[in-house]
Amino acid sequence: MTTLHLLLFLLMACGRAQNSKLAKASPTEEKLSFSAAQTGKSSTSFPLIHINAKCSPFRNSNSTLLTTMLDSIKGDVQRYRAITRVATRFTIQEDTDVPLTSKSGDYIINLGFGTPQQSFYMSLDTGSDISWIPCALCTDCTGNIFDPSNSPTFQFLSCSSETCQALGSTPNCGNYNCSITQTYGDGSEVKELMSTDSLAVGSQSMPDFIFGCAKARTGLITSTPGLVGFGRDSLSFLSQTANLFQETFSYCLPSPESTGCLALGKAALSSPGLQFTSLLSNDANPSFYYVGLNGISVGEDLVDVPAIDQSSGDGTIIDSGTFITRLVEPVYGSVRDSFVRQLSNLSRAASYSIFDACFNFPPGDVEVPQMTLHFDNNVDVALQQINVLIPVDEQGSVQCLAFAPPPGDPSVSMVSILGSYQQHNFRVVYDIPGSRLGIAPESCDG
Repeated sequence: MTTLHLLLFLLMACGRAQNSKLAKASPTEEKLSFSAAQTGKSSTSFPLIHINAKCSPFRNSNSTLLTTMLDSIKGDVQRYRAITRVATRFTIQEDTDVPLTSKSGDYIINLGFGTPQQSFYMSLDTGSDISWIPCALCTDCTGNIFDPSNSPTFQFLSCSSETCQALGSTPNCGNYNCSITQTYGDGSEVKELMSTDSLAVGSQSMPDFIFGCAKARTGLITSTPGLVGFGRDSLSFLSQTANLFQETFSYCLPSPESTGCLALGKAALSSPGLQFTSLLSNDANPSFYYVGLNGISVGEDLVDVPAIDQSSGDGTIIDSGTFITRLVEPVYGSVRDSFVRQLSNLSRAASYSIFDACFNFPPGDVEVPQMTLHFDNNVDVALQQINVLIPVDEQGSVQCLAFAPPPGDPSVSMVSILGSYQQHNFRVVYDIPGSRLGIAPESCDG
């Protein structure tokens, strides 16, 4: 199977599911054997699929490998710029232009809202906090829409509520419903009425989950079915379900001919072969997940990643919503030059999109330098070839190094982001109470 076919499966195919400053439709759900009476907590696991997978209801029938890839890369540019822009992330005012983040991510899960529950696919985003779904009061929303009138447990939050007051500067809206606008880095907007209702997660259920009931969407965000925020803010999915899942989760992004798997709860810590590095937090960007990336090996060459004062928001973030890993300079340039030097037996191809190290690949197997990421606590993660190279033509005869420098002026960018392409075929565990990130190879095949 060529690397092109591997990427095509990763992006388009879908099969079966498997089971601080520095501080610290519905798919079948699988309930893990974990007794609430014994632990007082719960664990659950269910499928995680690509939004353009063949079994996804949101797949664009006209999409191809290249158009899907280019769309993801385009979203990456906006997302990077938004992540590195330290600003207020939401506002009570209706007419605003406050940057948040863009491109909510390529992977979706299924959750239930209301009583009785209405099922929704939602984009999983480790870089966002407030979850939202399109509601019946939305005049320009299409597809699956939540109808509050069918759920007697639904309530709008008032502007005078403690939650609404905490969302921004003192609101001047009397006793009206709590209304916010989330503005994304690409100019997209979602206008929402903050609400509460019952949330179903697999076989678990919790009352009074706080989320946004979307009443209007503009821009590229209109293609997002809804969003579940896995960030670290008090209104994120993780924080609100902490009593159930103890702010612990893991995912395995899809391998060829399979879906991925999202696991919630402490059972996620039992995956075999996990290595744990420190999971860091940052006061400048408190919702994001920082890690200590110390170096990158390319074959026998070691490229050091210098320590950075992350109190300003700089450092290395691991993110499910970013597609391609961005490395700050001079790290990226050193990694690229070493890789090019060790593939001198291949002829160079023209640069493609954000990729400036491309090669003409002959038929058959080609040996490429082993690339390894070195993290805090002596954790070394050896990437597979499909994490290192990306095909940029239909035949797979031209492949590029699947890393890039920051967009814009790389000399002033001090944030590296580990994207989903480099996380494919790994189990990644977020243990927030333990302030650690676990990583282990996993094929994700069912």
